[in-house]
Amino acid sequence: GNLVTLSNQAGILFYADAGGMNFRPIDAETLSWCEEVLIPIYTWDIFPDTDGNAFYYFDDGSIYRYDLVTRQAEKVLDLLDCDLDATELPSLYAEEDGAFRVLLGTQGSGVDNTYELYDLQPIDPSMLPEKTVLTLATLSLSQSLRQQVAKFNRENDRYRIEVQDYSEYNEVIASPGSYTKDSSPAITKLNTELLSGNLPDLIDFTATELPVAQYAAKGFLEDLLPFLRADSAVSEEKLNQNVLDAIKTDGKLYQMPTAF
Repeated sequence: GNLVTLSNQAGILFYADAGGMNFRPIDAETLSWCEEVLIPIYTWDIFPDTDGNAFYYFDDGSIYRYDLVTRQAEKVLDLLDCDLDATELPSLYAEEDGAFRVLLGTQGSGVDNTYELYDLQPIDPSMLPEKTVLTLATLSLSQSLRQQVAKFNRENDRYRIEVQDYSEYNEVIASPGSYTKDSSPAITKLNTELLSGNLPDLIDFTATELPVAQYAAKGFLEDLLPFLRADSAVSEEKLNQNVLDAIKTDGKLYQMPTAF
């Protein structure tokens, strides 16, 4: 694992068979191991807080603060709320006033990453321009979709997409040497909200487990063909008709593929 130094202690960060990463602090006086702290999988770095009893880590596009006293983690910042997308966070510095200086890495279309330095300052929400909010439901926010949402939010002056990622309801299935996630609780949560009338504006159907035909039959989905035919930039004639026909349900287009 990695040797990690915090404001008042050091420790080792290593893979845990329980389905995550372990941070094992070292007692500076006795040079003995302290109690392990379990944090999410693929968290390769942790960063010190100004309070010596806490640290920050980056997971799935968000920054979390872990309190070593209460042994609880709290999401403090979703980078997508700042119109930023990132696949890695190599460096983070927390200011006492709640600001962050972060170095973000984003995977490009090739093998190279792009790195950018940001100074993130807290701001009163009332100071932000007013926009119409569109909700996007997904079972797993892919990096490509995250990039498109961030790009849309940066460039559009009338609308803003807010993501509801139901993967937070997934259950981890871990055993020595393996790690998987059960998405059925996430699907159940989404279906419960749809049936209760809490409908999102957009649904990411990348997850093939979602029953498009059943959603359409219940009136949850809108036929996209009229929108496509009214679009000045993209028309049916410019797309592969065989692909469009293959994903239609009862002659209506409830989903659009990004590739085939």
